[in-house]
Amino acid sequence: MTFDQLVTITIRPGMAAEFEAAAGKLAAGAKASEPGTLDYRLFRVRGKADTYMFIESYANEAALDLHRTNPATQAHFKAVGACLAGRPVVEVIEPV
Repeated sequence: MTFDQLVTITIRPGMAAEFEAAAGKLAAGAKASEPGTLDYRLFRVRGKADTYMFIESYANEAALDLHRTNPATQAHFKAVGACLAGRPVVEVIEPV
C-alpha cells in the first residue's frame, strides 16, 4: 500500500547552499536507485530560511526500508546530516 511522508528539516544557519546541493543529490539518487520510491521532492519553507521539507512517496514499507538502508544513499545522508540543526521530524501523511 502506498504512503507519503512529510519530513521537516531545520538546518544550521549559513548552510543553505551546502544542504541544497547534498539534498539534491540525495533526491536524485533515491529516484534513480530505489524503484519503490515514487516521489522524493525538497521544498523550502517560505519565511523560514533554515527550514525545509521533503515530501516522500513510497510504494510500501519495504520501499522505505530500502531507502533507509540503500548503500547508494548512505553517503548522501551523511552529507545532508552535516547541515542539520536537529533531528528531522517525520510524519506519515494521508490524503483527505
